[in-house]
Amino acid sequence: MLSARYALHRHEGPAAVYRLQEGLPLLDPEGPGPVRWRAEPRVSGLRVLEGLLSADECGRMIELTEEMGYGETHSASLPREIRQSETVIWQGEPWFTEPLFARVERALPAPVLGQRPVGLHSFVRFYRYRKGQFLGPHYDANWQSEDGRYSQVTLIVYLNEGFE
Repeated sequence: MLSARYALHRHEGPAAVYRLQEGLPLLDPEGPGPVRWRAEPRVSGLRVLEGLLSADECGRMIELTEEMGYGETHSASLPREIRQSETVIWQGEPWFTEPLFARVERALPAPVLGQRPVGLHSFVRFYRYRKGQFLGPHYDANWQSEDGRYSQVTLIVYLNEGFE
């Protein structure tokens, strides 16, 4: 059992945002091994990073998010006709996002969209889809951080397998 230590940080609209206690053992220091980058031929512009997380790391994150409790996804940018899912949101603390981004960065071709990626979004969102829920075709909006950085690429990490 993962000893989950977290606190409700604040609400982003109706969604709860959790802050994790520093040092929660989610990522293994050595990582799962080499991360591979490949094009996905079925979707124009989509790239897949394989091997970003180990099965154990995914299991720990699934266990922790389920303990926190998923709530209905409320999105200002995507109406319910595009996304129906459940979500948990973490405040993206540097002790978690920086090592994860280092794994991503080692596998990326340089540059991406003509620029060098510099980090991950300040929120880590976990989505869960139950039977009948879905994510339809859409484009993600750019986002500007408080320090003036813009997001231009979305990183989606699947914690389980066996989906279509």
